Amino acid sequence: MKATNCRLKFLLGLLILSFVPSLFGEVVVVVNADSPVTSISRETLKNILSGKEKFWSDGSNIELAVPSGNALEAEVLKEFAGMDATRFKTHWRRLVFSGRAKNPSECKDDASMLELVSDKDNALGFVSAGADTSSVKKIEVTD
Repeated sequence: MKATNCRLKFLLGLLILSFVPSLFGEVVVVVNADSPVTSISRETLKNILSGKEKFWSDGSNIELAVPSGNALEAEVLKEFAGMDATRFKTHWRRLVFSGRAKNPSECKDDASMLELVSDKDNALGFVSAGADTSSVKKIEVTD
């Protein structure tokens, strides 16, 4: 009886989740308003998030900012880096410890992310689709 009840709850949960498109609808990738960048490929974004790509095409450092401690963090890392938060942080600790990179900035919410990206000329960050992005530039992610 308990197993059947648990199965029913599980299946009901899956059914409900299948009708909820996403917690945020989608992730928006943003850069500083003065940035010449208008689009970025998924592959380039993955390379930036993994620390393989550190410079914009003009040679300036990419100031990476990632969501931290919220549901957007998991969504960004899964969608663009193919990692979970633990793996991402472990990966970056190795890069920092070996002297190959500096930690990305971490932002707890959309407001702090938008403030950081608008203040840093070469910043790249992620916000939820409902965020007011008037102080930054949204860029398109291409396949």
